[in-house]
Amino acid sequence: MARVSLRWRIGVWVVFLVEIGLLQTADAWAKSPSPRPVSSLSRAAILTQSCMPNPSNSRKPQQLQPAKGRESGAKKRGRKASKKRHLMMWTVRGRYTTHTLLGSIHILPKGFFPLDPKIERAFQQAVAIAVEADIHNINVVSATWQILQLGTYCGINPFCSASLRDDVSPALLERLQRELPRFGLQLSSMMRFKPWFLAITLQGQMLQRSGISQDGIDQHFLKKASARKIPILQLESLQEQLTIFDQLPPRLQTQMLISSLEEKEFHKGMQTILRLWKQGDAEKLAEKLAEDSKKDLDARLTYTILLDQRNVRMTQKIIGFLREQKKPYFIIVGAAHFVGKNSIIDLLQRAGFKPKQVRASRR
Repeated sequence: MARVSLRWRIGVWVVFLVEIGLLQTADAWAKSPSPRPVSSLSRAAILTQSCMPNPSNSRKPQQLQPAKGRESGAKKRGRKASKKRHLMMWTVRGRYTTHTLLGSIHILPKGFFPLDPKIERAFQQAVAIAVEADIHNINVVSATWQILQLGTYCGINPFCSASLRDDVSPALLERLQRELPRFGLQLSSMMRFKPWFLAITLQGQMLQRSGISQDGIDQHFLKKASARKIPILQLESLQEQLTIFDQLPPRLQTQMLISSLEEKEFHKGMQTILRLWKQGDAEKLAEKLAEDSKKDLDARLTYTILLDQRNVRMTQKIIGFLREQKKPYFIIVGAAHFVGKNSIIDLLQRAGFKPKQVRASRR
């Protein structure tokens, strides 16, 4: 695989994988030869299930018009300069009021805060927040059971003999045997993990080694919402998120695991994503996320499963808020879901809404 393709594949895994909040759980399991008791699993690492309202279908779809012609050099430079003055945040007018959409990064380095005052002000004006998952209020027993069933080969079945050996090549097992010790892990304790869950384990180790915090933008506002005692709504359930990864074709899970071994490229991708988020450059982020899919059919399939299909479901629930809620909501979703074709922003536009990206405050 070409170097640039690998770099962006890894960058996208960072955006996707941390969305399900399993990095700390994977780390805890990786350091024990058998699943830990429920009480020792990090509450912040497991997501809960929820039910969301169904949207109505009263608004007439609107087709987007493609851009015409090529831009001049001056226009391109002006557009790039303008992008730097934006936030990864949009406002969208619903039936009764204007709501806010914020693109999140779920794990951040220390020193990333404070956020732009416009972001904090939009949160303060909201009467409720909606997130992919409320990781601060969970059903620990239910969540642990689902992770055991979907993230490991045998769950709690002591007679099961299935293992990682059944899904990966001998050459990859040899590589894991050599390279896992640098992450503080041993292959013998990893054999019960499925490839996608082992990939998350490795990425969690990388993030810890680099000093990147587990506390992202969504956690930041979940804490504030709890302090304000405003409603916290969820756009997805734990079962939905785990099932998405567990149903990835074996070859995609294997690619995901291989990519997670490339520590240097992993960090390059992460740093670029952080830079583009700070610049509010949704167009450039979309371009980077699409680079791999243009060259690699497996990557395109991965993006369809992990982004496009989820975007449709989450957009339906967001449209429900836009049509039904009379006071403003603050909606936080991973930034990758808001950029490019088939993104939440794109789908809202097709449904007749007009999201507007917010300019950053002057500092």
